[in-house]
Amino acid sequence: LWHAEKLRVADESDADLMIIRTQTDMEGLLLARRSGKPLMGALLSIEGLHNLEGKRENLDALFKAGFRMAGFAHFFDNEVSGSMHGEKKGGLTPLGRDIFRDMEAKGMVIDIAHASHAAVAEMLAMATKPVVSSHGGVQATCKVNRNLTDDEIRRVARTGGVIGIGYWDAAVCDTSPAAIAKAIAHVRDLVGIQYVALGSDYD
Repeated sequence: LWHAEKLRVADESDADLMIIRTQTDMEGLLLARRSGKPLMGALLSIEGLHNLEGKRENLDALFKAGFRMAGFAHFFDNEVSGSMHGEKKGGLTPLGRDIFRDMEAKGMVIDIAHASHAAVAEMLAMATKPVVSSHGGVQATCKVNRNLTDDEIRRVARTGGVIGIGYWDAAVCDTSPAAIAKAIAHVRDLVGIQYVALGSDYD
């Protein structure tokens, strides 16, 4: 909620920043850019839903504050999902499945980055709207547990979502632009350029 307040204050004080909360907001941003205004769009996202503190109703509070995207786990298992880095690396919990449905109903973007392979499989099976992997890599060019398999890439693409390729060593097994480009090219060749994005993870 602190981050939401900081972005709200920035939005109110800077005419070049626009918070994206709806599809209409996004269309307005693109229209402004086409007319020559150098606007930057900002969409509030959460890296790990441990901040729900196990309470389904807390999603409403986050949505009301302006959050429109969330990853289910970060560096540890939590009340809604197993993490790629967690001890058990399990799938979605019953609460996690409820939260998934709630997020889709609200129009929130679901991010599978950092979720365990078991949780990713469940989310992609449940998805009725596009799902994203905001930042990470692909196992075909950097074989680490964190990265997506070719099957997962295909399944994200089938939802209409995108895979964001990261810029750091653990995502692409290097720190060179060539390694980033190689991972991007793999997704492009596997499913198409429209399903790959820049997922730098830079602060």
